[in-house]
Amino acid sequence: INSIERAWVSGFILADGCLHGNDSYTIRIALTSKDFEVLEKIKKYMKLDHSIKKVSTLHKTTNKIYNSIELNIARKKLWEDLVKLGIGPNKSKELTLPDIPKHLMRDFIRGIHCGDGGFYIDRDNRLNWTLACPVLSFLEEIQQLLFEECNLEKKTIGSTPNKKCYRLVYGGNNVVRKIFNYLYP
Repeated sequence: INSIERAWVSGFILADGCLHGNDSYTIRIALTSKDFEVLEKIKKYMKLDHSIKKVSTLHKTTNKIYNSIELNIARKKLWEDLVKLGIGPNKSKELTLPDIPKHLMRDFIRGIHCGDGGFYIDRDNRLNWTLACPVLSFLEEIQQLLFEECNLEKKTIGSTPNKKCYRLVYGGNNVVRKIFNYLYP
């Protein structure tokens, strides 16, 4: 990773992408239809001429049709580079922060945040920042980075009852402002 754009895209692929093996070397990013501009941004950053496909899927349980969009990228070198970074087909079980230049780490984290995080206001009218991930140790690494870069205290990372997803949450206007200023300098 040698640019802000590549760092952000790599983080976003980590959050919302899927790497297919079996010699296809395909990276798929599927989003809701309203996020069309995100895929356009990725195409621009990566200098891709691939088309964005509209997909309709029938959810078997609810019997509702969901519309989404997807970008499929078949590039062996890009696929291999992502795997070298630790973003592979098994990323929902094994994940560590990649060894990238320190000055690009905030952009990588911002890409992850764009896919699996958010800002929200809680019932007490406090601003919150959250990031979700299926790998606890990965969120612990991000928390350590925020501890070092934003001078934040370490918090307990929550989980779903089945421990399939973990969530790092920071609350309070001043604390969230520190995270925002780190991610969006």
